[in-house]
Parts: sequence; structure tokens; C-alpha cells
Amino acid sequence: MLKKLTFLTFLLINCFLNFSLLASEINIKEGLWKITTQIDAPGMKIPPMSSIYCLTKKNAVPYKRESNSHCNLKHYEVVGNTVIWKIECKENSGITVSTGKTTYYGDTFEGIVKVKSSHGEMTIHQKGKWIGKCK
Repeated sequence: MLKKLTFLTFLLINCFLNFSLLASEINIKEGLWKITTQIDAPGMKIPPMSSIYCLTKKNAVPYKRESNSHCNLKHYEVVGNTVIWKIECKENSGITVSTGKTTYYGDTFEGIVKVKSSHGEMTIHQKGKWIGKCK
């Protein structure tokens, strides 16, 4: 009887935890996003740049991977409406590591990316706005 009660308790707790995880889904409007980036790098003055990304709940990292890229997503975590991630790119000059944190507010987001490479370090500030459906 004690084994059955323990198993039932375990089952109920497991179901509750799984339901809680599903209920805390990230607040992102899936589709095309216009992302404006401002790069802060020592000794460089770079004007803001914009690009378009297709973002979804499963792919909420505002990063475009090129087909010939040597970059890999090493860490991906969702905490509330914030996505925390790490990307490593192997290049001839060494490894570039980008760590980012992006917080979604439905149809907008704000994020920050820290980039470290053999060339130095830089910080990228990002702001995103949903503009339509992905094609």
C-alpha cells in the first residue's frame, strides 16, 4: 500500500510539474521580426543596423545561421519570457563566443549579446519588433 501511495504521489507531482512548464510558455508573437542592433566596441563607432528574422517559440534566438557557418548553439534556456543562449563559432583566427539574453514582451523584445573573440570583446544591444508572418 505504501509503494502504491508513493508511486501515486510521484505521478501527481510529475504531472503538476509538466503542466507548470507548459503553462509558462514564452510570450513571443511568432513571425517576422525587424531587429535593430547597436554595437558597442572599444575604439569603434558603428551606426545602428537592422535586419529581418523569422522567430518562433522553438527558435527564439535572434541569430541567423548561415549555411556555411561553423557556429553551434551550445546553450539554450527559457526562464519566463527570457531566452538565455550561447553560440560558439570556430574560425581560422580562433573561437568566437556569443552569450545573449533576450526578453520578449509579445510583439517586442529587448536583448543584449556579449561577444568575445581573439579580436577583443563587444556588446550588442538589440531591440525587436514583430512585423508580420514568416514567408
